[in-house]
Amino acid sequence: MSALHIDTLKFSRKLVAAGMEPAAAEAIAETFIDVDTSELATKQDLGVVKQELKRDVDEVRQELTAFRQELKAQIHALEVTTKADLRDLENRLVIKMGGMIVGALAILTALMRVLPPV
Repeated sequence: MSALHIDTLKFSRKLVAAGMEPAAAEAIAETFIDVDTSELATKQDLGVVKQELKRDVDEVRQELTAFRQELKAQIHALEVTTKADLRDLENRLVIKMGGMIVGALAILTALMRVLPPV
């Protein structure tokens, strides 16, 4: 079934009225009869494609929403573990610094006892 409907007689007459030779106008108009328009999209075809695209877009939106929620959960988990790791690191640094201070005081005390005051 042809999707393109052309009144070739009317088309030919318009070409002649515009100044074209009648034989050339008829040849051009008759050419349209042989044109295969079976592959042209109709409004109905476009409507079907439009609905399919809407479904695809909705599906992608749902997937993006799920991905976003999953990503937020992963980021939150990383924040929690990072904070815990930082607290642990802070505690270890405090212990090491305390040990270094105690060691330095012990060394100073020993040096003060060994060396006579000047």
